[in-house]
Amino acid sequence: MSQGLVKKIIVIDQNLCLNCQTCTLLDPETFHQDPKTQKVEIKKQPESFEKIKEDTKIAIESCPQKAIKINNS
Repeated sequence: MSQGLVKKIIVIDQNLCLNCQTCTLLDPETFHQDPKTQKVEIKKQPESFEKIKEDTKIAIESCPQKAIKINNS
């Protein structure tokens, strides 16, 4: 993998996301809302599947639209 590329372990389907801020409240280290676009984005990807924090898992499970996924590919 090239140094400039980060594997997207966590992805947000922007078509499903309501920008309800549940994920940003539960895990502000991983999720944030872009002030320009008002879209929720991943602030920091985990280094690997094994390093997904418990707060991140709770945020993913708590998304009312199930817009946040763990990318297994």
